[in-house]
Amino acid sequence: MLSKIINMNYKYILKTLSIAVLIFTSVIALIIGLLFFISNRGVKVIKEANVTFDSRIPSDYMFFFKNKNVLIKGSFNSRKRNSISEYYYNNNYKIFLYRLTTFKSNFIKNIKEEYISTELTPFVDYLEAIHDSLTNISYPVRFVFKSGFPDRANMAYLTLSGARCEVLEKNDTIAYYHLDLNNFSIRYTANGNIDLYGNVANSRLNSKIPCELMFLRRANDIYLVIAFVTTKDMLLNKGLLHKVIFDN
Repeated sequence: MLSKIINMNYKYILKTLSIAVLIFTSVIALIIGLLFFISNRGVKVIKEANVTFDSRIPSDYMFFFKNKNVLIKGSFNSRKRNSISEYYYNNNYKIFLYRLTTFKSNFIKNIKEEYISTELTPFVDYLEAIHDSLTNISYPVRFVFKSGFPDRANMAYLTLSGARCEVLEKNDTIAYYHLDLNNFSIRYTANGNIDLYGNVANSRLNSKIPCELMFLRRANDIYLVIAFVTTKDMLLNKGLLHKVIFDN
């Protein structure tokens, strides 16, 4: 009788352990699958029907750069955000120009910098802002922007990750940064979605590319200007953006 009870208890314990192991492995598989989904969803780059790349350029962009060697390639035009225009300078540098949607006169002065590495916001779709990404031409930096309407830019939360980051100038009208870039992000609320993001593309971890970023106020508008090299072995001298914007 005792051996029968022991045998029954043994079978019950084995059955309970089997169920527990099954539940545990299922939970682990679910967690891994969820993390994989979030990770891939967060870096998804899509095509959006209302975004086109063409030769149109906003009138206020046309004479933004004084340097005659800065040549327009085209613009990403959308019904949902201001145009993002793409330029070349001496064929060695790619430059992006974007007018932010803000009416805050103290926007630049109140930019909050944080020197940390970031990743794209999960569950948010992004669009590639490099026209040649669909060809065999590759560039060392990937630049993307959030799909749909951007949030109103009442403040900017800027993250910069890389090496030798310098704030070259910052006042009411300009915030100017130079660094060897690993990644950067811009959002408009402390815990909001990342709106603009750039990182070293197709390279090993912790690779860095020379880059400059500038927020510039002209009249009542705030512009973001980004410059980086088109090949990894190029240098980007400090002050390049200032030169092409203000000098002939």
